[in-house]
Amino acid sequence: PSRKIKPSSAIFRISKYNLAPVLYSIFSSLYVPLKYITLSYKLSNIWESFRECSSLIYCIAPGATVTNYAFTSCKLLTYVYIPNVTRLESGTFQSCLSLRSVVIPSTVSYLGGLLFDGCGIRSLKFEGTTPPSVGGSIYLPLSCIIYVPEESLDLYKSTANMPTPSSYLYVGY
Repeated sequence: PSRKIKPSSAIFRISKYNLAPVLYSIFSSLYVPLKYITLSYKLSNIWESFRECSSLIYCIAPGATVTNYAFTSCKLLTYVYIPNVTRLESGTFQSCLSLRSVVIPSTVSYLGGLLFDGCGIRSLKFEGTTPPSVGGSIYLPLSCIIYVPEESLDLYKSTANMPTPSSYLYVGY
């Protein structure tokens, strides 16, 4: 006999099964109300996987490269935990209106353009002492505060394509 799962309470956990090394558009424009997801640290890529997934609130992606437009237009997305990610590609968080804070782990070596375009982000924290390379403007709202390690404050401010220090508040921690 099959069990009926109430969609509003469904929690997907992709960790024990190898669905694909690249999750290309697998949850894109999903109509089932996917709210929470934990991905396997074994996944190598998340490419447009959650694009326009309008009900996604919370995602843990411990090891994947988060590539082009992975979370674009996830309007309810409020929390993303990406502890071992090495690259955040173009448009990853574009139009994520509810996303207020993101921590960029020290493992990230590259940020793509349009990363936060049209996003509601208010604070961005970089954990690495070496700034990642930036492949184009990441488009932060002017009200966003950028937190960087104290000893790297000048280095971040002078990195090509990082938000202009005269327009954004950089704070050392």
